[in-house]
Amino acid sequence: MTHAFVAAIKNISIVMAPWYNQRKVTILIESPCIGVCLINGHHHFCNGCFRSEEEIAKWITLNDEEKKEVIYLINKRQIDHIYF
Repeated sequence: MTHAFVAAIKNISIVMAPWYNQRKVTILIESPCIGVCLINGHHHFCNGCFRSEEEIAKWITLNDEEKKEVIYLINKRQIDHIYF
């Protein structure tokens, strides 16, 4: 497993509804916000969650597939912009 895949899995919570049966599972994709909200002047992404201002503003209106795409982009940005 790649680090990006592992990070993406950590951002997906599985919520079992009271009427859960073996055929139905509701997946809730949580916001990647960690409360460190500051747009970086160099790379123009949030220093905390690595989303763009547009992605932050639109998050609550995105469907699950769009949220997964943003999470994929976040992981790629973290790899590209964090130096150890």
